[in-house]
Amino acid sequence: MLKKISLISIVAVILTLFIHWVPGSGTYRNIHEIDKLEKLKKPSDWFYIQRAYPLDTIPQRAVLRAWKESQELKKSSELKGESWIWVAGGPYNIGGRVTAIATDTTNRDLIYLGAADGGVLKSTDGGIHWTPIFDDMPSLSIGALAVEPGNPDVLYVGTGEANSSGDSYDGNGIYVTRDGGETWEHLGLENTKHIGRIVIRSDNHNVIFVAAMGSLFSTNPKRGVYRSQDGGTTWEKVLYLNDSTGC
Repeated sequence: MLKKISLISIVAVILTLFIHWVPGSGTYRNIHEIDKLEKLKKPSDWFYIQRAYPLDTIPQRAVLRAWKESQELKKSSELKGESWIWVAGGPYNIGGRVTAIATDTTNRDLIYLGAADGGVLKSTDGGIHWTPIFDDMPSLSIGALAVEPGNPDVLYVGTGEANSSGDSYDGNGIYVTRDGGETWEHLGLENTKHIGRIVIRSDNHNVIFVAAMGSLFSTNPKRGVYRSQDGGTTWEKVLYLNDSTGC
């Protein structure tokens, strides 16, 4: 009886060793594959690389140049009396999300909404109807919105969604409208790429703070917190850790 038990124990040990250590067995392969996957974990940047190909980054100067050309073409067509009809051409499988909402206590029905790659929309009836007000700007990727306290017609827009996603596109800085979205002024910070927050001091509207994420898939010395004391005319960096730490 003891010999039989010992034989069974030996066979069990041999089978265990075989399962765990012989190449090609299921458990052996799974253990090593899991370990390998743990070591290879990194941000999924395939979506970004696909759109930047054959370059390492999306050429923002080319994007801006194309936007300017489209504006000139649109103006020349309007002069000729031609009408433009746009049809969505895709891609339709990119992530869509709201990145920022801004309103003001003086008018609860007035709401501004920023989309990941859909520009800025405005509602004057508490969100029942929406009108796009930023579509003619060169960047439709929105990271942050801020309404000037007490003056809902003044809206600051930080372009470049700050969520570190493969389908988060670069922005080109800060914009402001002083007439509820009728006209826009560019205030710089275009090299910050992605802006995560804008804060306006309630007791001094000329003081504005901007949190910049910087490039999502590479180092960028333009990361940090910026401050303007003249309503966005000039900026100074007041917080910076290193080229790999965004705000």
